[in-house]
Amino acid sequence: MYDDYRGAFLDALTEAVAASGRPTASVTPRQIAEVLHAAAEGWKHRVADRPAFVDRLTMAVGVALRP
Repeated sequence: MYDDYRGAFLDALTEAVAASGRPTASVTPRQIAEVLHAAAEGWKHRVADRPAFVDRLTMAVGVALRP
């Protein structure tokens, strides 16, 4: 079951990265999605609250999709 949700989330995240219109250099939108997912999984249990999690993930998206 977890793998189904993980796959669906990665598919949606991949589509969002591709639709962002930002260049992805030599990596694919799927690779960026996988890195963001891994970061989110790691931070999920290490931050104090949801706002801290959102701040960290926002920073990761900015780094992954920087112009």
